[in-house]
Amino acid sequence: DVFQDSLIRISTATIAAETDIKKTASNSTFVKTLVEALKMPNSFSYPFDSLKNVSVIKSPDKSFRILSWYVQQENGTYRYFGTIQMNTGNGPLKLYPLIDQTDNITNANAVINNQKWFGARYYEMVPVTSGNRKPYYVLLGWKGNTPSTTKKVIEILSFDQEQVIFGAPVFEGKEFKEKNRVIFEYTKSNAMTLKVDQKAGMIV
Repeated sequence: DVFQDSLIRISTATIAAETDIKKTASNSTFVKTLVEALKMPNSFSYPFDSLKNVSVIKSPDKSFRILSWYVQQENGTYRYFGTIQMNTGNGPLKLYPLIDQTDNITNANAVINNQKWFGARYYEMVPVTSGNRKPYYVLLGWKGNTPSTTKKVIEILSFDQEQVIFGAPVFEGKEFKEKNRVIFEYTKSNAMTLKVDQKAGMIV
């Protein structure tokens, strides 16, 4: 596939670029090429599985998927990029770009949207339906932070008409009751596993 080959080449060049300016320019080319690829008919079913840096997770009902990735900066911090692709069948492409505004989000507990996104590379998605409330999706994400610490995020995604909403007070337990998202920070020398235990019906 001509797009996939181009995307692999540009992704490799982005990671190898030696300055932030070059990384940004290369990543911009990657984004443009990715959008062109997504404009192709039936692109929703295209897995992009040979793009190792890009995480692609699809909702179980196949109504949308999230593509997310990061670019490591010269100073050891990370910038996140992504998009939500709605499943329009053969209809026109419908994307919600995810704009990483981590540096401008003063309250990490804020309810935000795709234009003001607390960037992460998502690796797991679990839909939650309860009662008559609209379904929402629990996203687990990796958020490399600085040269010394890493973060993992439990993010809540929901849709309200044409709006994408990140964050919701759905957590139980005293320390989590007021939280719209849960963020764990740990030193790089440690490892932390954050995953969904389907049998237990909980995040561990």
